[in-house]
Amino acid sequence: MNTKLTIKGSKSISIRAIFLSYLAERETGKKSKISNTSDCEDAKITQKAIDEISKNKTKINLKDCGTAYRFFTALKHIDKQNLRIEGSKKLLSRPIKELEKSIIEIKKTGKSNIKGNISSQFISAILITAPLLKKNIELVVTKPIFSRPYIDITVKLMKKFGIKVKERENKKSSIFTIRKNQRYKPANIEIEPEIMSLYYIIALMKLKNKSRKDFLPIIKEIKKAKLQKDATKIKIIDQNTFDMNMSPDLVPTYAILAAQLPQKTKIINIEHLKLKESDRIESLASNLRKIGVKVKTGKSFIEIQGPCSIKRKTIINPEKDHRIAMAFGILSRINNLIEIKDKAVVKKSYPGFWKDITKI
Repeated sequence: MNTKLTIKGSKSISIRAIFLSYLAERETGKKSKISNTSDCEDAKITQKAIDEISKNKTKINLKDCGTAYRFFTALKHIDKQNLRIEGSKKLLSRPIKELEKSIIEIKKTGKSNIKGNISSQFISAILITAPLLKKNIELVVTKPIFSRPYIDITVKLMKKFGIKVKERENKKSSIFTIRKNQRYKPANIEIEPEIMSLYYIIALMKLKNKSRKDFLPIIKEIKKAKLQKDATKIKIIDQNTFDMNMSPDLVPTYAILAAQLPQKTKIINIEHLKLKESDRIESLASNLRKIGVKVKTGKSFIEIQGPCSIKRKTIINPEKDHRIAMAFGILSRINNLIEIKDKAVVKKSYPGFWKDITKI
């Protein structure tokens, strides 16, 4: 495959780097150098919000950016009490109270406990903003901890910006500590490629039975993604059951591949998918049923019985969820009876998606 894809830097890393560079500039008055930043909508929303509060504006609109919502909410409680955060109805309905409770406790006492099975972004938001308090910090995160790789990404990036986070753990929890004699410093960072976007391309190539040689350029790009590598790990329970707690963003893509197989596939430990841009478990299920797949769902699993059978034109409604749109989008490339509603939603994470899949 000799086609050039439009994939740029990781969305998750870009948002964190943008936010951390702002905190470093606050501390030192010096700017960081960040290259290969994602061109996705969420990264642009985050940068715009940073630009606005840097100009002492007291109102920001985060639209549908969940990561920024959690980060700016934590910052608001640390030292931006007058900040007014606006966003879509869906964004403002997403869980936030546990984060607010914990960050308020941290501000008062330097210590807090928080559940690890709500959102990893809560933990990241607390860790990123807590050093501004200039006190010793202890955050106890109760296990299980969902989407753990994204917390690790946060901690590693914080280190690049001058803040060391230590962790110890026991059977029930992980305890994160930050010493008070630290402050953020500017960093020089090149954002690694967006690994989740690359997996849509791999899935489409798999569906099109591309040769092993065709996969090599994509695999080369994936190997560059050092910080994100754990976010794609899948725990194989048996030949038909897969634990994707560590890699929730891959679930829609994996579900589409599973729907092509004449067998039952069960994806488990994914209850946090209900709190994404859509209830991602139910959105997947309803759209898979439209293409003839038998589906069962529960609080933390989806069970798929393939293969799919598409006999007439079928409109897929992603419910404003970029990952649902892209997962079914790759399927639309091998079956022209599938039509994706609201295609523009992919700009949230992968603006060049529709252009890129025509090259495969």
